[in-house]
Amino acid sequence: MPCRSNFSRESKSLCTDERKTPDSNKPPINALGFDLDGRLWVQRSVADGAPRSADVYSRDGHLVASVMWPADVRLDLWTVRGRTAVGTATDSLGTLRIVRMQFRQ
Repeated sequence: MPCRSNFSRESKSLCTDERKTPDSNKPPINALGFDLDGRLWVQRSVADGAPRSADVYSRDGHLVASVMWPADVRLDLWTVRGRTAVGTATDSLGTLRIVRMQFRQ
């Protein structure tokens, strides 16, 4: 599954046009977590059905990327190393599957 991100020093989002406005009843932050490289992921709330998105911060607190991934993929355990992530998705029959994604640079 292709995902968009920018893991360069000059952090800017590649996905601003694709974001949908979240429901005003949702908190602005959906989840926080640390990946396997020690980076902080701040997952933003998005509108239902919109791709999930997060800002990624280095260990010293600098924003290093803004990333997006498919709405049906969950990264609850923050199993991310480098640009590769492993998440879970549920298909239309309710079957849970493991998904490996590679974020673009």
